[in-house]
Amino acid sequence: MPFTIRVLTHPPTTVVEMSGELDVAAASALRTAITRTLDAELRDLQLDLRALTFVDAAGLQALARAHAEALVRGARLEVTDWGWALDRVAVGATARAIIGVASPAA
Repeated sequence: MPFTIRVLTHPPTTVVEMSGELDVAAASALRTAITRTLDAELRDLQLDLRALTFVDAAGLQALARAHAEALVRGARLEVTDWGWALDRVAVGATARAIIGVASPAA
C-alpha cells in the first residue's frame, strides 16, 4: 500500500495522519511534512499512525528524528494513535519515548 500523509490544522493543534507503508522510500515525505509544519510556526503536533500497514527501521528513525526536531524547535509532538504496524518495530519503552508515544496502545 502506498504511503500517504495528510496535515490537518485545527488550531492550536496540527494532526499529521499517515497511512500505508512508512519505509525508507517514504521517510523523506514524513521529514518534509514535519519540517514544513514546524516552519509554519505550528507547535502542537499530533501524529496519527493507526492506518500505517508497515513500518521499517527507516520509518522508525524518521519518527524519532521528527520528535527530536520538534523538541529542538520548542514544539510538542505526540503520537496519539498507532496500530499494530508500529507496535511490531517499537517494542520497547525506549523506542516509544523516542518517537513521542505517551503510552502503549491498548
